[in-house]
Amino acid sequence: MTTADELVRYMTDRQGRFAYSQAGNRLQPDATGTTDCSGLVCAAYRDVAHCDIGSWTGTQVEHGMSVFGTEENSLGNALSKLAPADLIFFTWSGHNPAFDHVEMYIGGGQTIGHGGPGNGPTVKNLSANWNAASEIIARRYVGGVQEPIPDIRVNSMSDMSFGLPHGQWWGDINGPDSSHGGINDFEKIHVMAIQQRLVDVGIAHWPEGWVDGIFEQPTIDAVAAFQRARMPGTQFYGQVWGDDWAELAK
Repeated sequence: MTTADELVRYMTDRQGRFAYSQAGNRLQPDATGTTDCSGLVCAAYRDVAHCDIGSWTGTQVEHGMSVFGTEENSLGNALSKLAPADLIFFTWSGHNPAFDHVEMYIGGGQTIGHGGPGNGPTVKNLSANWNAASEIIARRYVGGVQEPIPDIRVNSMSDMSFGLPHGQWWGDINGPDSSHGGINDFEKIHVMAIQQRLVDVGIAHWPEGWVDGIFEQPTIDAVAAFQRARMPGTQFYGQVWGDDWAELAK
């Protein structure tokens, strides 16, 4: 049995087993009973292929080898290029930098993934999402050269987008699912940018090297201090929403 076959079996053996959650425990679905689309395929590749493809769609789409890109508009052509265990990324909103959803191709025109609500993963025909999505790409992580995951480094907020869909924010890592505080590489990069900017504007005075990409009480307090100084009357002190991001990035 090839690694690709084992990856497909990992996913199909777990149909309907997990509740849907974007919380930090999503990366250990067999232990916690919860996961989401990117957490499940991350666990599959980690446990079966022993490789790190990234823990969020925003990092997963940057690695592996391209099977097809957004220029592919024929389902038939796409199916002819796909192989079992390839990951297919979909976006319905067109938001950047990440795709909305990821599924694993299992052959026969079918994919498996966990998009919620309810338990998953579930098997579906690729044609359903193909006709609904605004953009689709596919990546391959086995049977070819695996690109390394880059070191996380601090980026300037002015060079980055807010990066989250409507109704979600950068905030307490122990908060609700809509609060993103550093549970994966994509989140850490954004939280580190927030933390470094708080230092640069003179709000935070943390020890050198403290910027760690984890949104806990010191970061909550520093964001709240910035908001009191620059955005008095804000509705959510200690949380970074789109307007907070724009003000902090100035």
